[in-house]
Amino acid sequence: MLHQDITAEPTTFKRHRYPADVIRYAVGLYIRRGFSLKDVEERMRERGVEVSSEAIRGWTIKFAEQMERARPAPRSFASSEPRWRFDEMVCTVAGRRMYLWRAVAQDGQVLDLVLQVRRDAWSALVQLKRLLGQGYMDA
Repeated sequence: MLHQDITAEPTTFKRHRYPADVIRYAVGLYIRRGFSLKDVEERMRERGVEVSSEAIRGWTIKFAEQMERARPAPRSFASSEPRWRFDEMVCTVAGRRMYLWRAVAQDGQVLDLVLQVRRDAWSALVQLKRLLGQGYMDA
């Protein structure tokens, strides 16, 4: 058996029954999220994809290392203090147009949110600045 350098060629999903996105999603759940094979199988079934845990195990053995190498390195922030951003979203609640303002941490966790009938960014920002007083960030 010849040894191939798998870093030289991109991940290819040819001759597989499922599309590349399905394989990437299943392997990602198993590797990055720490789900068991049965949990991944159940998650895929909820999304309408019938796949066995044995197929997922085979995909993981075959593609996990290549997918991890192709994954970009995580961004590092210059300072060690926590960061958050202010995010606005328009949504419909009970048939009415509402404005949802969120404070989102750098890791994606929603810290606080405000739901308003009228778009008033200033008052939403004032309400969300409570985070400064709650010890999440120093003023």
